[in-house]
Amino acid sequence: MQTFNAFMTRTIVRPAPTGVDSLAFFGKPTNKYFLDAYTRFPTMEEVMREYVSTVFVRNRQGKFHFYLIDQVNPTASAFTDDPMILLDGIPVFNTDKIIAFDPLKVKKLEVVNSLYYLGNVSFSGIVS
Repeated sequence: MQTFNAFMTRTIVRPAPTGVDSLAFFGKPTNKYFLDAYTRFPTMEEVMREYVSTVFVRNRQGKFHFYLIDQVNPTASAFTDDPMILLDGIPVFNTDKIIAFDPLKVKKLEVVNSLYYLGNVSFSGIVS
């Protein structure tokens, strides 16, 4: 018991966490847009076209698509595939649902303008 008390009473004191982990799984985004800092537009299409300069909004055959500028590879102007689109961290595979969303309910937009690998799948950037 004396040996146990001599060597085992030393405990490692770890500081308590100071805040909530609010970093997204994709790390630090390329660009952040806090929408309260701008004039609010009535539709998400206008928000994306007017504020987010690195995302192109296109309407092809009646469906909306986002195309991101590749900021890592300057020779390529934009990705040809849709990025991963997240709403509160949940993937949304239909861009029309994001366009139809109320922009007053959106506080912040984050964009990753580079290829993103998640396991064995790659995405042409992330719009969160």
